Amino acid sequence: MKIKYLVLFISAFSLFGCGETRQTKVEEEAPAVDSVEVTQQDTVASVSETAEVQMDENVIMEIWDSYIKSNYCDISGDVKKARTQVKREGFNVASLKLDEANEPLDVPEEEFLPPTVLETFACYPLKDGGCLVLWYYDGSEWGRKIFAVFNYKDKQLKRLKNSFPPFSDFVDKNYSSDWDELAKLSGTEVVYFKQDCWPTKFNAEGFGMTEGGMGETWYKFDGEKFVKE
Repeated sequence: MKIKYLVLFISAFSLFGCGETRQTKVEEEAPAVDSVEVTQQDTVASVSETAEVQMDENVIMEIWDSYIKSNYCDISGDVKKARTQVKREGFNVASLKLDEANEPLDVPEEEFLPPTVLETFACYPLKDGGCLVLWYYDGSEWGRKIFAVFNYKDKQLKRLKNSFPPFSDFVDKNYSSDWDELAKLSGTEVVYFKQDCWPTKFNAEGFGMTEGGMGETWYKFDGEKFVKE
């Protein structure tokens, strides 16, 4: 009888030990998960990713098409050729390099040093539909750095008045030029940057400005306007 109880006891103990061993093995094989990290990965999305979801990737090129057909366009010569030379610089940014007469380049870009004029468009989706569009004209070699803001909606491009980002420190407030027809619009539809000030870059989150290349001031788009950071 004692031997029978001893056998039963040993069997039960063995089963308990095996079960515990299997349970421990499963726990060891399951990878450790940082719940905070998972939450951050699932919920955090950059402004640029949000912009890309809200805006069709072809919009920036459509804006160029509208600009070339509009009265705002100051490209000289063959505008159709100029359109073929527009280069996408990012999801919402595209630029065009021109010669000193505002005409399309006649030679490959790598052989033309340096390009005299650079026109850039950058677009940002508005919460109520359409896009807010920035236009920058860099003809710095002959003293012309111009900035304007447009609205693009229903295939229509319209230059806005008094809708500039808060970057007045970079603006040339004493600009005057009899030979530049845009000068009469300065301060309402266009502004001129100081000669030592220029945009550093445009992307889906906003754009940066610098004075003399010393540091960068960033202007972030919030869905309605640009906010200085």
